Amino acid sequence: MEGCFELAVHLASFRNIDLYRQGLYRFRVSCYTIDAGGEPLLAQFADAKTRNTAVLTLALPVAARAIPFRILEPTPVKINDNLSLEQSRRAHGRIDSNGTSAYTRMFRVQYCDQRVELNDTLLFRIELDVVQKPNVYLDVEMMCFDLNGALYSEEMELPSLDHFEVVSRKMLRLPKIYDGLRDYYPLTTSDLHFACVEIILHSLLINFQFNPKSRIVPGATPAETRTVPVGPQTLSRALFPQLIRSTSSQSLSSTEGPSQSQVEHDLEDIIAHGSDVYRFYMHSLVSAHNDLCDWSAEYNVHLTNAGRTLLPSNPRMSLSRSAKNETSVVLEATPKSLTRKLSIPDLTAYEATFRADKPETISCDKAAWRIRRDLNEVAAQIYPVWNAFIEKLPFIADALIPHLKKAWHDAALDRWGACIFRETLSYDARFDVVTSDSFRTRARISDTIRASSSLPVMSQAPIEDLTLLRSASEHVVVFKQIFLPETPHNEPAKVSSIGPDLRPATVRDVIVFVHGYQGRSSDLRLFRNTLAVKAPCSLMLSSTVNEERTDGPIENMGKRLAAEIAAFLQVNIWSRPQRKLGRVSFMIELQAHFYTFFSLGCPHLGYIHGSSLVFDAGLWFIQKLYKSVSLSQMSMTDDPGDARQSMLYKLSKQPGLEFFNNVVLVSSPQDQYVPHNSARLELTSASDKWGTLCNEMARNILEPLQHVCLLRFDISFVNGKWKTLDQVIGRAAHILFLDQPLYIQMLTHVYGSYFVREDEPKTA
Repeated sequence: MEGCFELAVHLASFRNIDLYRQGLYRFRVSCYTIDAGGEPLLAQFADAKTRNTAVLTLALPVAARAIPFRILEPTPVKINDNLSLEQSRRAHGRIDSNGTSAYTRMFRVQYCDQRVELNDTLLFRIELDVVQKPNVYLDVEMMCFDLNGALYSEEMELPSLDHFEVVSRKMLRLPKIYDGLRDYYPLTTSDLHFACVEIILHSLLINFQFNPKSRIVPGATPAETRTVPVGPQTLSRALFPQLIRSTSSQSLSSTEGPSQSQVEHDLEDIIAHGSDVYRFYMHSLVSAHNDLCDWSAEYNVHLTNAGRTLLPSNPRMSLSRSAKNETSVVLEATPKSLTRKLSIPDLTAYEATFRADKPETISCDKAAWRIRRDLNEVAAQIYPVWNAFIEKLPFIADALIPHLKKAWHDAALDRWGACIFRETLSYDARFDVVTSDSFRTRARISDTIRASSSLPVMSQAPIEDLTLLRSASEHVVVFKQIFLPETPHNEPAKVSSIGPDLRPATVRDVIVFVHGYQGRSSDLRLFRNTLAVKAPCSLMLSSTVNEERTDGPIENMGKRLAAEIAAFLQVNIWSRPQRKLGRVSFMIELQAHFYTFFSLGCPHLGYIHGSSLVFDAGLWFIQKLYKSVSLSQMSMTDDPGDARQSMLYKLSKQPGLEFFNNVVLVSSPQDQYVPHNSARLELTSASDKWGTLCNEMARNILEPLQHVCLLRFDISFVNGKWKTLDQVIGRAAHILFLDQPLYIQMLTHVYGSYFVREDEPKTA
């Protein structure tokens, strides 16, 4: 028999983070399982960069589809006040004509950082093999009707479903659906249409069903189409395959019919096998009922604290054994205020009825029928409880989200922690010379972790986003070194991760994103958007002032950046006239507010100790071709006579990083574009001219940081199976700093305290 599961997909709220198209939006949700042969296709389907997803959807061999059967919309749909009946029907959530997908309500997106309360619950029902436990997938597609810049008016007709196009698709795997889901997940859409929708999933086993399976005979014409049975065609053959096979062979070998001893033996076999089958299926239903009771009790604690209406409480069930080692289902003792008579089948009485029957009337069919009858009795009592629970969900979801969100956050930290290696060092250790042995050690640890049999268990989440991680062998491994400050700062450095609940929206941090050489503000788009999900109360500036101007002198780029930041802050934070000082003077005034300096593969010590001959040759060629002053300065060739008179060497002696509480340096040994020690501000063991200069600059920068908490992150990415040009020239890992969503989520969630202050700063 297959388990009949119901899945409740609650879409709580939508937040526009980086959508560039104004228009009408809605979500389409579907749920299904895939044949084993179709699993390899998931790598293509789950790729966020795949555009022709409609073709891939048809290519997936779907084994079973969940049937959407109900949509709960307690909150009225608000688009305009003059909706006709047909227009209103289009605006509400609905189930498609094929009965395979459910749609949320229609809502309008007008501006950045807009928040829309959806509060829609989509209910699905699917039958699953509880023994084989195939993977279950949930597709969440964001659909858009572009207004093409036109202002929406009440006279405009609302579009039908056919006029919406899919702009983002996320594929989620639900490995814990068999154990009962009650999980929160902040689903983010694709990087080109970045938004966040808060989802709560609940699933429960509500019954068992037996459906004889058949398949179409291949090669038959439509007129001759017929099916052939696949697997057992009766419930008794499904529950007692060995007994029926044994009884059939004995009947064929005997012409006189079964003897008395044989009948008694068959009776004992039927009771023994029936007890095992009964116990397995009944235990599954009882566990599902008890999970539902536990959820209600746990939720009621949070609802009580929030002063909200409570969920109905229900007594638990339990399986117990009698003195004769017989199993029965009983009702646990509950307070009088919660007691309710439940009709629970008893296996002892079930067996007694068998023994009271005449031996010649005993059969596997009768045993299977009685098992099915008892399961139906229990299922009939579970479903009203589940239905009442789901009916209440849209009205209490807002009170439950903080609790479920914290549980998701804590579980994510535990899973990611298995791939993060931490090391706390003293202040003096930041001046240690690093040898190549440490690189080989980290590479060996990374390979061991990815090949570990325990990693899939550690990384498996109740809800898995296949866009972030398709298999545990592709997981990034992070090596973190934290060097404690020698002397305390005016404000102590934050080293613990923040929880999911941030400060009120009226108090904000300011985060500035600056691109690199020949870069654009959009390069850091994914990092910015991911951090915006984590820190919704922060102001963010993506610098554009140096776009297409990175070949000029570094000092000029710095002045333009300071002026851009000062102008941004004066517009968004301070508006009083006396605050409008000179741009550079204004930045000096803000030094007391500097919190964290965060760099991704930046050459702080220049390119004087490159590890890739291919890159060194390319750097020389570009420098000659474009006459790039900045590359000449980064290569310390701007003063051919004395390298210590170069701009980069002089810059290393200028104050800067010591004004921050935290300095976070992110690097990767696979990045051949930037020397590893240059990105990490580490001393090198090279004793030549350039090695000496490199160590002098590193000391010039590090020595003033006595009160600064210094962190060095080394990221181990997974190289693809096939060598690409980016991998050959060492550019692949440098690109992954910007578009690898898993490691970005790990950094922003596990080490969020370095981006957002935990304390309550004073407002300006």
